[in-house]
Amino acid sequence: MRTTEEINKHKVTKKIPEKVFEYVNHHFEGALLSKVEREMHKNGDVVFAVDACLDDIIYHLKFNKHGALLSNESEPMLEYYDDESDYCN
Repeated sequence: MRTTEEINKHKVTKKIPEKVFEYVNHHFEGALLSKVEREMHKNGDVVFAVDACLDDIIYHLKFNKHGALLSNESEPMLEYYDDESDYCN
């Protein structure tokens, strides 16, 4: 995984709008990104999903096609460590 500082902006903005990249880079500077993807819903809506791991918390962020934040859910990373996974490392 790479930190937001290490991500090649051109590469990431191919997957997500630049406004999404800027939001994540500003609000979650130094976070590990474990998921960056585009989701197409049955009704045709496009949602961009980003999971950012920062300060032992996983933030599940969703944005619309214009880069506006739709949801920001969070949970402690400890739940993932209990499963012996390496979700954010």
